[in-house]
Parts: sequence; structure tokens; C-alpha cells
Amino acid sequence: MAITLVQTPPALCFVGNLPDIIVTTDDTGHDFSVTIGGELLLEEYYTADADGRITVPLRVLLEEQLSLQVPSSNLYAQSEGVKDVACLLGNEAIGFRMVKGGVDRKEFTTSDFLMVNWLTWQPQVKQVNYRDPEYLSYYAQEQVTVKVKAFFQDGSDSTADAYVLPAAQLSSVNVTFEHIHSLFPEQPIYFDAWIQNSSDGEYTWRQRYVLTDQVFEFDDLFVFENTLGGIDTIRFTGQKTLLNKQQFDTGIFFDEFELEYDINPDKAYEKNTGFFRSRRQLFWSQDFFSSMQKYLVRGAELRRILTREPQFEAARYDLIAFDFQFVFTRQVEYLDWVSDEPLDLLVIMGPDQEPYYLVPRMWMFPELEDPTDAIFPVQVPGEQEWKGLTFQTILEYLRNELEIPSGDRVIDPGFFEVNNSNNGYVYGASWVKDGVTYEYTGPVALVGTPDAPEDRFDIIYTQSSNSVGYLAGIATTDPVIPNAPAGEMLLHQVLRLNTGENIITPQNPDDPQTKNEAGKYEQYAEIWRQTVQPNTYYDFKIAYVGWASDYSSNRQRPVNGFLMVNFVTGAADSEVDPDRVNVQTLDISPESGDFVLVQVNPTTAAIYVKKTAFYQTLTFSYSGPKTNTVNQDSLKSGQSYGTLPAGDNWPSWNGRGYVTSTGNTLKFDKPRSYGLNGTPVTGNLTVATAYADDSVMVKLLHNDSAEPAISVPGGVTKRLLSGEYIPSEDNLYLFIIDKNASGDVVGVNYTITQDSL
Repeated sequence: MAITLVQTPPALCFVGNLPDIIVTTDDTGHDFSVTIGGELLLEEYYTADADGRITVPLRVLLEEQLSLQVPSSNLYAQSEGVKDVACLLGNEAIGFRMVKGGVDRKEFTTSDFLMVNWLTWQPQVKQVNYRDPEYLSYYAQEQVTVKVKAFFQDGSDSTADAYVLPAAQLSSVNVTFEHIHSLFPEQPIYFDAWIQNSSDGEYTWRQRYVLTDQVFEFDDLFVFENTLGGIDTIRFTGQKTLLNKQQFDTGIFFDEFELEYDINPDKAYEKNTGFFRSRRQLFWSQDFFSSMQKYLVRGAELRRILTREPQFEAARYDLIAFDFQFVFTRQVEYLDWVSDEPLDLLVIMGPDQEPYYLVPRMWMFPELEDPTDAIFPVQVPGEQEWKGLTFQTILEYLRNELEIPSGDRVIDPGFFEVNNSNNGYVYGASWVKDGVTYEYTGPVALVGTPDAPEDRFDIIYTQSSNSVGYLAGIATTDPVIPNAPAGEMLLHQVLRLNTGENIITPQNPDDPQTKNEAGKYEQYAEIWRQTVQPNTYYDFKIAYVGWASDYSSNRQRPVNGFLMVNFVTGAADSEVDPDRVNVQTLDISPESGDFVLVQVNPTTAAIYVKKTAFYQTLTFSYSGPKTNTVNQDSLKSGQSYGTLPAGDNWPSWNGRGYVTSTGNTLKFDKPRSYGLNGTPVTGNLTVATAYADDSVMVKLLHNDSAEPAISVPGGVTKRLLSGEYIPSEDNLYLFIIDKNASGDVVGVNYTITQDSL
């Protein structure tokens, strides 16, 4: 009667990876039973083979006992997706828990996989619309939390606890963008979701959802049960065609009439997936076609479908799209149409008492390609008379209201490239001169490359014809830009180097620029100046683009970002309040100090940009909202580089590096360094907690004959973590602060060392 267990399922197992039960026995066979939830599912007798081995396959039988549902609540327990199984083979009891799903992997431990993975194969970064139904599923082996970190338009972020998942439960959670938005006061632009345990350890990878408003002509969304035991949503954007086949059953009635007596509807759709954006997305789509439970999203309704004849062809490095057919599982001959609410008034009396019809669906009509000669019937409020309004009149009105230039101007400088030392080519340049629009695409003959060590500026300019002019400057070691002939407009400036690449700068016809100048490294050009008033707020952003080029090594770095400026003037004067000023950059390659706000005189503030390379031209303009105290004409164009003027100044901060600071009051609004600019701090220290950020560190170099006293506000404790002060030596302090749950500063921690960083 002895039974030896050779192989049994693990305590927790994907049903798709369920191994057979294998035993050896001295007997000819044994009774075997399977019970789930107290109900007997199977009872059989198994006979041992010639080697005394009994093999019991369970996977196919048990797969049918598990199912998933599309969630009907934000936190949905998939109770039918997990079940405990009790088996009895002879007198040997075998128990385990099975979870719906499986993985195509030979060496595989279900419990390890479930702990560190969301139950989906979808791409880790997924673009979604605001109301797309989106779910994430997870089997929790202990109580865990679903964490969500939202990222906002201004570069800030915030983290929230979205759900608490109970132990030993397969859960599906709602991560629709609309729902996640409700967890935060502002609209995120994307968010990450992950599983975190009670010790703040992250179990899963971070799934990212990025909000998009992209709309496709054929935009179909499908919800489906995936092969990991989760619920996924996939979007296919290829063409959809209705295939409405109808089969009729007919019969001869009264020996004379052939009539239809039944209809067999066969309504199907032929759908193209649209091109897949990545191999990962292509891989994930196979989960959809393998699913036994699929739905088409139609408004707020999910309609179950079946798929037919998917055509899989996936050649490497080719753009890939599939065709397939789908049909609704419920086929009836009846129709349904949700009618739009009609307009209150669909027709009004137009000129000459003629009916004039309002159009509720403009998209149904062909687009007017050229509106030049279009005429619109209009009325003036309070008058019954109809009048005609031409498109040209509207255009002229807008031009005057928006101050659109109507004189000589560059419409588009186009694109210019140097083919070789004596030939160049202009593409798509256009300009207006004396009321005539000119365009030019074609070759330009150039003067050859200057000899070392000299360089040269050349210019391309407009002419009163469909051609451009060219003028070579004087080759020197410090070249200047030549002027275009009188009445002509500049299209491109070209720095011709004696060796290396040529630097081409198209002239922006709309936005202000700094002056194009070579050299003048680490000098400053003015980009903003304004007379300021007492006790006034000035808040604005300046967007800027350009290139900083260091031609000693033929390198370029892009300059592309935003300068964010906030300052307040004093109540009794017009000088910038040093405690209420912030100048910060958000850039591709930022350096602190690239911009400087300067109080050039008691009533005037100005902003300067620093030249960080041999050749640098900056194009800039206001971006987004600004307070009405900021003048539109305060932006300065064409300013030369020179010495930074005297006056109190505040260099920009790049959001990462330490801000060089002075004084004995330590501020924690951003990473700051005190005394590290060559002169150590002396005397006692004071900690200021206003606007404090507990994610930053402050470092301070102190050298005095006695250890400084450190004053902190009431309710704040200070703690020396390590080190001691040595008088008359350089002592490096590192400070961080602690906040409580309410965001109040409650502690200041610091270390002291005599080792430099």
C-alpha cells in the first residue's frame, strides 16, 4: 500500500504551468479524487504501469474551473480566477492553490513570478486616451499597496496610495486616466503604477501610462482576458470594413409562392491592426488573438466578440500590420441607433427671405480648399438686415487686430547647406518685398574656405526677384558679420571656419535673437529689460532655442529650454526683494548661471544670457501665461555681448546643482553652498525653514576660532549625526531637514568633516 510521491504541484501554481501528479506504488492502482471548494469534481481509479508509476494529468481538467470577469468596481476581486484544490490519491492528500494563467517557460516558479510582476505583457510605457478603460491585475501573497506617481506639466510630481490589495487575492484595479486624475488636484500628463510592500520595498516594475489626445479615423479599442490572468486593453487603428452577409431561408407556400421565413445574420467586420510601434507591442498583440474572452468598446458598453482568420506575418525590420475579422457573439437581425438631440432651430430666414439652413454636422460636407472668394451671410446685433462678409475682409481685420506685418518681411528663411567650399544650396526660402512674394530654391556660388588661422562670416540675403544674394565677409582671426545691401533682408549667416564644419544660422523672422558674434566667451547679452514698480509681482517664462558651439574641438551643444522668472519688488522701493526671487532654467543641457537677473539701477531690472562658447546665438520669446505687470516689449533683440553690468544679481539655477549663496542664514528652498567660493563662512549660523524642501542638501564651509552656534526656529530640533568642529581649520558642514506628515519642518540634521568634497 506504500505510495512514494515523485512529482506534485507546488503550493501556488499557474494552472497553465500545472505539472502532472506522479507517484510510484507497490499496488496495482489507487482511487483518485479532486475536490474544489468542498465539491467533488472527479473520482476515478488509476492503474499503475509496469514500473509501478501512476501519472495523473490535471491541467486540462482544472483550466476549465477558472474564469475572469471584466471589473465592475475600481478594486475588483477575481474570486473565480483563484481556487484551492484538494486531491486524494490512495491515502496521500495533495493540496495546492491554482491561479488562472500561465507562462511559456520551462524552469519556472509561479510564486516568484507573481510577486514581482503585474499580470500583463503590455509595453511598459503605454499611450492612452483620458477615458480608455485600463486595468492592472496582481496576485498579492501578502497585503500590499498600489502606488501611483503622477507627473505634471510644470515638471512637478506627486505620489499617492491608489489601492490596498489584501493577501491571497487576485485583484484587478482601475487605472483609467480619468480615475487616476481624481487622486490628484491637477491633471497629470503621465503616471507610473507599481506594487509596494509594508516596508516600502517595490515588488513590481513601474507601469507607465502617458496621456495622448491623438485621434485616428479607424480607432477601435478592445478589452480582453490575457494569458497571465489579467484584463488588458489594446487599441487597433487600421481600417475597418463592414462585411454584412445575410442568408435567408425560403420555402414554397401554397404550391405557388416562394417566401422568406427566417434570416440568418452574419454581420462581421474586417479590421487592420495598424502598424505596430514596437516589437513589444507586436508580441503583446498575440495575447489578444489567443484570448478566449474579447470585447469591443462601444461608448460605455462592452460587446463580446469572436475573431476569425488573423493573418500573422512578421518579417524582421519591416513595418508590420495584421488583418483579421471579428463578429459579435450575439447576432440578430434587429437594428439600433442612438439619435442625436436635434437643434432647436435648424433653419432661419436668410437674405431676400431665403431659407438658410444651419449645419449640425459640418464633417459631412466636402472641405472648401481655397476660401479666397468665400462669402458668409451675417447679421449685426439689433438689425434685421442681412449682409455679406467676404473672407478677404475677415483676413484684413485679423491682420490689423493681431498686428500681422504687411510690409517687407521674411516669411521663411528656408534651409541652406554648404555642399563644398565653393557651392551651396538654398531650399524653400520665401519673402515679401514691395508687396510681391518671392520664393527661391536653388544653388548659390560661394567664395572658397578662408586660410588658417583666419575665419569669415558670409551672408545670404533677399533680392527683388526669385533669387538670393550672397556676400562674403572679410577673413580675420576675429571676423565680423557683413551688412546686407540697403533695402535687402538677411536670410542666413554662415560662419566659414578655416577647418571643420560651417555653422549656418537662419534668421528667425518672428522672434527676437541675440546678436550673432564670434568669440566674447563668458560675456553677457541683454534679452529682457523693464522699469519696475514698488511692491509688484513679476512672473513669466521665456522659451529659448539655439546652439552653443566650441570650435576649438568642433563640438556643439543644443540650448533649448525655458527660463522661469518670479520676483517681487520692495514695498517702499522698486528694488528686487532678495527673499522673494527665483530664476530657474529647464533645459536640454543646462548650467547654473546661464542667465542672470540684474538690478541695473534702482528702478530697472534686466536679464542677461551668458555666452558659453565661441559662437552662440539665442532665439527667444515669452511662453505661456505671464502676469500683466510684464510688458510684451520688454524682450530685447539684437543685443551685443559684453561685460555684465554692476548691481545686485541673481544667477539662474539649473534645478540640480548647488546654488552659490552668501551670509550666515541657511535656506533650504534649493541645494545651496555657503563659503565654498574661496572665502569660508565665519560666525554663528541661523537655520531658516521658510519654503524648505526636505529633498535638498545644504553644504557650508566654516573656519573660525570657535565652533559656531546654530539657531533653529521653535519646535525644530537639531542633531549632530557625526564629526566634530576643529577651530581655525576648514570645517565642512552637510545639512538636511526632516518634515512631519503635515509638511512642517521638525528637525535639522548635520555632519561635520574636515575632508573636502
